[in-house]
Amino acid sequence: MNHLRTPPVPKLPFHVTHPPPQATYHPPHNHHQSTSFSSSSSTYSHPTLTHNPTFTPQTEYMRQLLALDSIPSLHNILAASSTWLLLAGFIILPGTFTTLQKSNPTSELISTTLSTVQHIPLLILASISSALGALGMLTLLFLHRDNYIWIGSRVLLPGVMNSVMGMLGTLVGVYGSQKGVWSTSAIVTGSVVGGVGVVCGGLWGVYNFVLLGAVKKGHEREVGVGVVGLGIKEKRFL
Repeated sequence: MNHLRTPPVPKLPFHVTHPPPQATYHPPHNHHQSTSFSSSSSTYSHPTLTHNPTFTPQTEYMRQLLALDSIPSLHNILAASSTWLLLAGFIILPGTFTTLQKSNPTSELISTTLSTVQHIPLLILASISSALGALGMLTLLFLHRDNYIWIGSRVLLPGVMNSVMGMLGTLVGVYGSQKGVWSTSAIVTGSVVGGVGVVCGGLWGVYNFVLLGAVKKGHEREVGVGVVGLGIKEKRFL
């Protein structure tokens, strides 16, 4: 019966041991971080539109500034052309002066008459040029009468400067070629040029200092800043 016994388990030459369980790394617990994250996540909400106290309302002055870009380019060209036509008429008019006072009534009467007749085309050309220029300026003044900035800078102020140039040309013609004698055509030319200059200067003063000045003061009251020219000055803390 010995052959039926279970043979003994042979002893191994080495000792088998189970590997130790792997240690799991646990990061240090930051109580403040977890608390802030949970609090921020619990209080998170979608952004909402709020009133910005620094928002600048659109005033009448700003409306006129923005309206400068919407004015058609054709009107800007017409404004420049009208003022240049007015200046051209003022420059041509002094060339039509004649000095009938210094002509002898006997021998030089015919030559003086012919000289006067030769200046008639220049007189007509100067009159047409000045009339077209004045008509164009009046038309643009009516169309853009609500934009004080554009009217003052594109129509009235150039009209004043051109009138000054025309008056200088008249004085040069009188005291240069006519030896200080004011003929009838010189008096008419000086009156027309001076009248246009006075009208344009008066309207420019009303538009720039009265109407536009009131608009700038309203802008300053509503926004709290001062305006200089076409720009905006430093903010005033009232």
